[in-house]
Amino acid sequence: MKLKKILPLSLILAFTLTACNPPADLITEELSDPDFSETLPLDETSETEPNEPTETEQEEPEETTEPETEEEPEEEPEEEPNQKLNSADYVLDVKFEPIYGEVEFRFDMPPDPTASDYDIFLYFFYGNEDGQEEMNFLRYDILYQYTPEETETILGEPYNGSVYRALITYDYLNQKPLNIKVNLADWGNSELQVEHDPPYLPGQTYVSRITALDEPDWCVASSFRCAVYNINGLEFAYFIQSDKNSHTIKFINPKYPNLDMELFESERFVVTSTANNPVRYDQKSLLDELAAFFREDWAEREYIFENFDNIENQMTLR
Repeated sequence: MKLKKILPLSLILAFTLTACNPPADLITEELSDPDFSETLPLDETSETEPNEPTETEQEEPEETTEPETEEEPEEEPEEEPNQKLNSADYVLDVKFEPIYGEVEFRFDMPPDPTASDYDIFLYFFYGNEDGQEEMNFLRYDILYQYTPEETETILGEPYNGSVYRALITYDYLNQKPLNIKVNLADWGNSELQVEHDPPYLPGQTYVSRITALDEPDWCVASSFRCAVYNINGLEFAYFIQSDKNSHTIKFINPKYPNLDMELFESERFVVTSTANNPVRYDQKSLLDELAAFFREDWAEREYIFENFDNIENQMTLR
């Protein structure tokens, strides 16, 4: 019984060993080198060179064009800042022969004391807030003062102010010379005047806004006006502050150092047309800088500059 069991076990072991260790000839066949007879051997001594293109294959090098360099715009030379003048070298020293003696005074209603300085300026310059639609800043000479009888004839009715013949000579906003004669009405007369703002003096030059009224024969200057004086070869504008109860208006801009110059006491009150009613000046400016300041400031505010041709058409009087 035991042998029957052992013999099958031996057979099993023999079969197992044969499967795990195949015959030698089978191993040799499977591990033999592959056949490389059809493959050419490489020459180890020869160096390989890249194929050079033939003459027909050679490409001509492309012409390289240098990129066009944009010409830089020439820089505009910076404007030299205006030089500050020594006000003491340009002191007003004039003497006028007044044409009026003792007079009584009247006063305009002052503007709102809570208003800003620029609002007050608009009040003086335009008389109303809509005036900036037709801006002008003109130079004019007073030629002649009409008598009361002549004034009544011109206006067609009595007038308690004064009317003058004036010559407009320059438009500062459009920078154009003009030659327009107008009849210019103003408040105040020989008997009743505005304190520190006496009637015009014939022969004197002023700058202001001038408005042609609906009537065809006369126009008016705004409450903002300056007397023009030539001092040592330069022209200066002296602002007339007629209403002593209002704010003092000052124009100041660092770009224009001569916009607000030192005003000496001897220049502040000047006797012009009336012996006991001297004009009161509150600011002294180099005229060119004052005009340039207005042009720049009003352009930034988008105010419309009245065309000088239109000025001539509106103000040409019969």
